[in-house]
Amino acid sequence: MITLTVACEDGIITEEDRPIDIPDTTDTTEPKVPMANLSFIQDSIFTRTCATSGCHNGNGLSPDLTKEGTPDLIGTLYIQPGKPEESLIIARMSSDGADVMPPSYSNFNPHPKPVIDSIAAWIAKGAPIND
Repeated sequence: MITLTVACEDGIITEEDRPIDIPDTTDTTEPKVPMANLSFIQDSIFTRTCATSGCHNGNGLSPDLTKEGTPDLIGTLYIQPGKPEESLIIARMSSDGADVMPPSYSNFNPHPKPVIDSIAAWIAKGAPIND
């Protein structure tokens, strides 16, 4: 079990700010990468950090990482099915430069490697919408 802690924006910890347990459902013959589907990634990562930050909420910065906007990113430069290494969302989340998401000046900590690996694994599977 991998735990992802989400920072709260207002300093008040609510039920939504509690750590997220990412189930490890990987095959033991493969390297340990937690597998996730779009619903899990959306609800646990994009909605809780990117979209609720006021940045990627459909009215702010591109890309729109709301539940309605994320499926539209599949097949674009952000999420290239089968090609996590060419998907901008992975590059930005794993960057160690000024373009890292979330940015260092935000109220959010960088995404842990297992979270990024989970999203990359979903993209590598073809970024299915219903799985």
